[in-house]
Amino acid sequence: MPTYNAIAIRVDFNVPISGGTIMDTTRIDAALPEIKYWLTKASQITLISHFGRPQGMEEKYSLRPIARYLSSVLKTDIPLLVNWPMTDTHPSSPIRLAENIRFFQEEEQNDQHFCQQIAKYIDLYVFEAFAVAHRHHASTLGVMQYVPVVWGSQFRGEVNKLREIYQSGRRVLVLGGAKTASKIGLLKGLIPQVDTIMLGGLMGQTFLRARDGQGEGFEPASCDSARAMLDLAKHHGVEVLLPVDGLTKSGEAMVVPFQEPAFDIGEKTLTHWLSICAQTDQVIWNGPLGMFEDSKFQATATFAKGLARIKGDVMIGGGETLSVIDKAMRLRYHYVSTGGGAFLYFLEHGEFPCQLLVKRNYA
Repeated sequence: MPTYNAIAIRVDFNVPISGGTIMDTTRIDAALPEIKYWLTKASQITLISHFGRPQGMEEKYSLRPIARYLSSVLKTDIPLLVNWPMTDTHPSSPIRLAENIRFFQEEEQNDQHFCQQIAKYIDLYVFEAFAVAHRHHASTLGVMQYVPVVWGSQFRGEVNKLREIYQSGRRVLVLGGAKTASKIGLLKGLIPQVDTIMLGGLMGQTFLRARDGQGEGFEPASCDSARAMLDLAKHHGVEVLLPVDGLTKSGEAMVVPFQEPAFDIGEKTLTHWLSICAQTDQVIWNGPLGMFEDSKFQATATFAKGLARIKGDVMIGGGETLSVIDKAMRLRYHYVSTGGGAFLYFLEHGEFPCQLLVKRNYA
């Protein structure tokens, strides 16, 4: 006999969809073992996910293609609940998919009445959406105030891997991407715990400007914070490696100080960084080193391939970084996270808001 009458599983089906076709089913497939497990434990399962950043109920952000895919792989008809949790249609379906939770503005507002509406239809909440665990939303935090919670196996696995980060010897932290301000806090928390920091992308150029007072392609609002981080790293004896060369928008090589924005790191920087990584025990990497979307800029892809060949543990935060790592390459790394922002949040804080809430409720 099933242990539970009705449960909800918060999954992360935020996958690339083009013209109604799912381009990469990795995240969906990763959730299938958890879904199949609960099919033996519950009479009814409702799957909850977001997709993109819709402004209201936009059809292009519908989870309809995902419902079709799930129906195919699970070999059962999975209805799409368009207005759930406001109305509970298909009450007898053993497994169903709720429409994009972000179609409701109450989701990102963490509206408590909305949370209660979800909770009234279920007697257990399974959280299996690591990539959004840092969000203060209804489905990632608020609902957990009103119903018992179980952590999904993939979520637990990600958290356990992240806890390993502080259990090795020499560590290199590699950060890239365009959002310097959002990663400053991470740096402040990790500087005392790493030996070397490498900064690429817009972040690297912002730190170059902070260090040298010249150069282009930086984030002005973050220069003062970057300068403070350089001082903190010096205080702790942590080496900060910044690009020594880069590529222009047209793909031409240039050296520091940059006379125009760099769209990628250069060959000398790439070679030096990979040689340092090859001599360390653990590499923690999040964020592309340049504009990887353009085929002229290959440093991020080359760096990923280089890390796949080193002996040390390589731990990669998801997000955009995953775009340059194919499935075969992922098997060569110690750990590849499904989340970018969540990966960084956990490194900085050590726990997610939802974990703290549940711990407090059951203390």
